[in-house]
Amino acid sequence: MGYEYTLKVPNEFRDTVAEHADAGISQIFERLPADAPNHVSVTAVPEGLLICDHLSHESMAAVALKRTIQWLLRYATEITVEEA
Repeated sequence: MGYEYTLKVPNEFRDTVAEHADAGISQIFERLPADAPNHVSVTAVPEGLLICDHLSHESMAAVALKRTIQWLLRYATEITVEEA
């Protein structure tokens, strides 16, 4: 297991985030090593995105979290991070 965080966006941005989520998740992992999905995962959820740190590579998870937040800020002016 590991840590799970839900990155929530306000209701008015959820449709836009959901529409672009697949492409955004691909962008988040673009420049990470090929084994990144073994260490961290990002999934679209109704509230925004869910990021799971599998506790096997701390720095990779940190970079993925940073990139996920940066990507979400393209579409939403506010993000709330909650432990899932």
